[in-house]
Amino acid sequence: MEFVEKVKKMSNEALTKMVQHIQSLAPATISDIDATDKVQIKVDDFDRDTFAKLSEFVDELIINE
Repeated sequence: MEFVEKVKKMSNEALTKMVQHIQSLAPATISDIDATDKVQIKVDDFDRDTFAKLSEFVDELIINE
């Protein structure tokens, strides 16, 4: 839940960086939604190590905004 709250506060630029990072860490967890610019990220599919890396990355993005 804390992770989701952090993501909701991120800028579009930071969200783009986060999605690119997820694509490199766990590409199978991302899927496009129809023909829109939206993507679905299956956070529950991350293993513990991947989630920890992503959470740390998000924290860095927020600090640098």
